[in-house]
Amino acid sequence: MQTFWNFPAVSGGNINSINNAGLETFRGNEIDSLTREICQNSLDTVKNQEQPVIVEFKDFTIQSEKFPGLNQL
Repeated sequence: MQTFWNFPAVSGGNINSINNAGLETFRGNEIDSLTREICQNSLDTVKNQEQPVIVEFKDFTIQSEKFPGLNQL
């Protein structure tokens, strides 16, 4: 099985490139911005309004040679 990064467009949403001016908000405090974006995306795609959305973050270390798609990323 080949591992790769996949960032699908949201149904009905816009496909943004890295040159999008809105992505400037990630500069300076990338971790906070990325965390906020992940949580917002999770809330936007709720499957069951009766169930809570649970987002978990775990800190880990990986050797760079084992990082999937490192060169492409």
